[in-house]
Amino acid sequence: MCIVAEEADESEYWLEVIRDAELSNEMKQLNKLLAEIMEISKIVTKAKSSTYKK
Repeated sequence: MCIVAEEADESEYWLEVIRDAELSNEMKQLNKLLAEIMEISKIVTKAKSSTYKK
C-alpha cells in the first residue's frame, strides 16, 4: 500500500507539472486525470491507514 500511495502522489505531481507548464493541449482530459488520481490517492491512503491501525 505504501508503494501505491507514493506512486499515486508522484503521478499527481507530474500531472500538475504538465498542467502548470501548459505542456498539453488537452486540458479537459488532464483535469479529469487529476481528479481521478486524487480519488485514487484518497482511497489508497484510507486503506493504508486502516491496515496499519489493526
